[in-house]
Amino acid sequence: ILKDPGKITDYISITPVRDKGDQVKGYRLNPGRKPGLFNQAGLKQNDLAVAINGYDLTDFSQSVQVMNELKNMTDISITVEREGQLIEIQFGIPQQ
Repeated sequence: ILKDPGKITDYISITPVRDKGDQVKGYRLNPGRKPGLFNQAGLKQNDLAVAINGYDLTDFSQSVQVMNELKNMTDISITVEREGQLIEIQFGIPQQ
């Protein structure tokens, strides 16, 4: 993933979720074609990511900022909504 961030879709499917007012509520996460990394990270099918490293994913400017910084992050904390509960999932990405 670090060598070619575009390949992230091999591991995870990310889909924006909007409310009736067209505001982003978060990003639906599902495993990609290679689900191993998705499962190892502790993610579950249909988790709704609402924050990454404190960045609010429901705020467009913060979403753009965190996506630009993601390639340089080694420790990631994703807050997901799962079955009505907020769960924090932390994992590290080894640097090459």
